[in-house]
Amino acid sequence: QKQQDQLYYSIAPLINNKPGLRSYTVNYSVQGVDCYFRSFYGSLDDQSALLTTILGTLAGVQQIIFQKFISGQYQTINTINQPVSTVLNYADNNLLKGINQYRVLIQLTNGSIIESEPVQIYYLPGVPVIVFPNPAKINEPINIIAKDIGIYKLQVFDANGRKMHEQVLNNVLTQLPSFTFSRGLYFIRVIGEEGFSTTQKLIVY
Repeated sequence: QKQQDQLYYSIAPLINNKPGLRSYTVNYSVQGVDCYFRSFYGSLDDQSALLTTILGTLAGVQQIIFQKFISGQYQTINTINQPVSTVLNYADNNLLKGINQYRVLIQLTNGSIIESEPVQIYYLPGVPVIVFPNPAKINEPINIIAKDIGIYKLQVFDANGRKMHEQVLNNVLTQLPSFTFSRGLYFIRVIGEEGFSTTQKLIVY
């Protein structure tokens, strides 16, 4: 077998011993992963995260492993041995308040593992906006998730009632840099349409 010294190749037909139109150039060293993963996505259905992965082939696939990011690391929540379908589903009924992050691993019969891109599901049980972590460690970002964007205004007050920050939540996920907060107690007020208003405490330690 000849040693390859180039990464990028294209293919062209020979017509009367002359090369025809060339194909798109590809990097042969990164080919193969897309053959297995067609897509991986999730959706929120009431109180469950519905996860779906679609494979391009089952050739050489030994296991499909659904994982969830819990307590700072990915943990396996479901394993499918010797899958017989290229469409695989799993429903996670144990949602965490805030961000639920998932990935899928494909374990091949040769021992190789192919990893999907992560998917995030936002879960806001019974409230339109949540703030986390709470309590929040100083110098770490504070996350705000809004069920609907462009509807809610966020206000931050210190323990003396002085307004420190205000903004409209124009994104599903917004981060407040916690270095703007010293250690102490704060109040987060969310104002919505038709007089809706709610206030919750935030502790920075």
